[in-house]
Amino acid sequence: MRKQPSNQRSIFDADVRVESGESPDVLLDEIRKDAIACRACTCYKHRSRPDGVVMSDGLVTAKLMVISEAPGRTEDAKGIPFTGAAGMKLNEILEWTGLVRGRDVFLCNTLKCWVGPGNPTPSAREVKACFPLLERQIAVVRPKVICAAGNIAFKAITTEDLPMRDAHGKVFYYKKLNIPVIPTYHPSALLRTTDPAMRDIMRKHVASDWVRVRELLNELA
Repeated sequence: MRKQPSNQRSIFDADVRVESGESPDVLLDEIRKDAIACRACTCYKHRSRPDGVVMSDGLVTAKLMVISEAPGRTEDAKGIPFTGAAGMKLNEILEWTGLVRGRDVFLCNTLKCWVGPGNPTPSAREVKACFPLLERQIAVVRPKVICAAGNIAFKAITTEDLPMRDAHGKVFYYKKLNIPVIPTYHPSALLRTTDPAMRDIMRKHVASDWVRVRELLNELA
């Protein structure tokens, strides 16, 4: 049988195989190998390592999945999501929320490759090309809650088209598996905002969003 291209394999393939008892770690490694082989868009050309995809960080048993936009240069070099300045800010947020990185949270990106110098916003084509890999990760991890960090992840997961100022902190759903999704500002937005008043407002929004994430996790425990 001809092997199906990695960017066309269905979420339901992973879903069925998880239900049948196949090892989640084996399935995640298969997704990683498919990502390495993927040539569905040109982002693979920016990889700095032979296996230069950035897949995830955290345990497959985590109840919370945090999904961001795409790896940056630092993440591309290290192969781990959220390891740059935005990652340090996320670590502060997780600690404040009472969540432990590496235990309570599974971190990943919508795109698995660095988009390139200047970290341009991923195009709709790039998101579409990589999204099946993310859907398979979601099917394997089966989180209780998804936190979408930033507009790209939020819109990809929910298909909603609201600006973050209107969507943050509200509960949406990843409909294929009926998983609640809470969008919030990407940690890098806090770092980029130079206006003190705006930064203070954004910090309050982010804090309330993460309180809601924690509350929902407790409700669904």
